[in-house]
Parts: sequence; structure tokens; C-alpha cells
Amino acid sequence: MSIDSTIIESFILNNKIDLILSATTENLDTADDLVTAFLQEKNFTSDLFSCRMLLREGLMNAVVHGCDTDHNLIVKMIAEVTGENVYVLKIIDPGKGFAWQKNDENVPDAKQACGRGIAHMKRYSDSIEYNDSDNVIIMMKNLAHSNV
Repeated sequence: MSIDSTIIESFILNNKIDLILSATTENLDTADDLVTAFLQEKNFTSDLFSCRMLLREGLMNAVVHGCDTDHNLIVKMIAEVTGENVYVLKIIDPGKGFAWQKNDENVPDAKQACGRGIAHMKRYSDSIEYNDSDNVIIMMKNLAHSNV
């Protein structure tokens, strides 16, 4: 049975979005749209670019590297705004993980097609954590309410 290249499940509760999606790059746009609307509704638009960069880079890595762009595999994503106004983004893929420590400080040449994701995530987050298997990433960004 082949998994359709769409969002498989999504749950949106007060301050949290849970998504399960097939590992296709097309689903990045859908996830981005959902999280953007979620943050706009909560009036966190001043940090929207950073939050979107974290989401897109994290999901792209999960789809391309963790799932080898196999649409039969799934990626899980949880985006949450805590009571302390911290955006917490957790992305889980079924991959074997990777040695992020090797690339942690190295930013590849701008002419390379891949390899800048970790550098972007470090730049736009306030902290990054990985699980012991290195196939789960948790990124945090302190948010400020927009003046409207």
C-alpha cells in the first residue's frame, strides 16, 4: 500500500499542532501554511520568519535525509507555543540519525546544494537538542508578541 503524498493526520489544539505527513517536499508548504496561520492567530508575527525557517529546514532534513524522500515513510512534527511564549518545534523521522556534531560549526560553500540546514537552524533558534539516536530534533525560539 502506498501512502498518499498529503498530510496524513493533523491535530490543532489551543497552543499545539501535531502533524503526521508522508515524506514529500510538497508537504513542507502545507505544514508551513498551518504553522504560519497558527502563529499569526496567536499574534507572533514578529518572529514568523525565524519560525518558518526552523520548520522548513527541519522538515526538509527529515524528508530528504531521514526518509530519503520515500513517500511511503512518515515524518512527525509538533509545533507548540508554551505559556512562556517559547516556540517549540519537534521533528521526528524514522531515519538512522546523523552525526550532527561533525557539521555543527562548518557552513558549506554557498555554491553547494546541501549542507546549510544546521547552520540556518542554529542561527534562527535559541536552542537545539537531539535525541540519543539523532533522528529527533527539538528547536526552541523565544517569541515576542507583535504590536498591532
